[in-house]
Amino acid sequence: MSLVRFEQVSLEFGDVPLLSGVDFSLEPQERVCLVGRNGAGKSSMLKLITGALEPDQGDIIFQKHLRIAQLAQELPADNSLTVRQTVLEGMSEQQQMLVDYEQLSGQQLDTAGMRQLEDLQKQIDASGGWKIDQRVDAIISQLELPAEKLMSTLSGGWRRRVSLGQALVSQPDLLLLDEPTNHLDISTIEWLEHRIKGYRGAVLFISHDRAFVQRLATRVVELDRGNLSSWPGSYQQFIRGREQKQLEEERANAAFDKKLAEEEAWIRQGIKARRTRNEGRVRALKAMRAERAKRLARQGEARIQISEAEQSGRKVIQARNLTHGFGGAPLIRNFSIKIMRGDRIGLIGNNGVGKSTLLR
Repeated sequence: MSLVRFEQVSLEFGDVPLLSGVDFSLEPQERVCLVGRNGAGKSSMLKLITGALEPDQGDIIFQKHLRIAQLAQELPADNSLTVRQTVLEGMSEQQQMLVDYEQLSGQQLDTAGMRQLEDLQKQIDASGGWKIDQRVDAIISQLELPAEKLMSTLSGGWRRRVSLGQALVSQPDLLLLDEPTNHLDISTIEWLEHRIKGYRGAVLFISHDRAFVQRLATRVVELDRGNLSSWPGSYQQFIRGREQKQLEEERANAAFDKKLAEEEAWIRQGIKARRTRNEGRVRALKAMRAERAKRLARQGEARIQISEAEQSGRKVIQARNLTHGFGGAPLIRNFSIKIMRGDRIGLIGNNGVGKSTLLR
């Protein structure tokens, strides 16, 4: 049975259709990458699955007792919670089940109540609810998180790692990841890839990191102009299949437009088009006009031109013996660099070592 199934689901914001009567299903142990242009509706589709949005039309059907966790695209708040408390929030559903179980256990139950208690116990068993602290400790250890530090003291990269731990700690049946590699250092991305490959649940993720998608996806689903297209296999197979589909679409549109132009030329002849025997042809032309009006054009490729100012010299910037830190702890010590025109420099390092601080 599918974990999630969309049946003729539509979603619009204003006059913009994000989903137009789409069908979609996600099977156990699949790793599906959802791709599409910015603004196409990928994140909105994840929100439909989590219940943050309701479809305008159609039905979304979930497997019974399906456990879903999400790593959102936004960074978690830099609040006064500790890292451990933030990760623990990922087990909030299990915590609530324990509270419900204790309340039911203390009551005089009839047959229906005993069945409810038994069902609740099975859910707690399946979700690891009896081992909440062990789950939290394990994920903190695996991600090497600073358990007692406040979220407000962490860099963006470390907060991202904490939110990743929060999403993974409950070991959900379905894991939703929205741009999971954002703000993560190389070692954490490698750990995440390894973890997802061995994950026993299903994963639906959005990513613009082609290498990440190529290594992980077992299926690619493209959201384009309100429609979904499914491409089993790797990202490279998706690219080849999409190029072929686009060529076929362009040929079909060109043939349609040629026929429409011929019919428009015919209708302008006037009296011949009004003869009784040609009324069917007139109706067909009106239908073609309506079909052409509903066609959504594919977005073009971005072309960016940057005008160059008058060059003032080959040396762009030179820094000598930079030292900077916070609270007496140095992040940068005696750093010197000379940047020349045309240099392309990659700044790498683990989360929290000071990369963003150096840029600032």
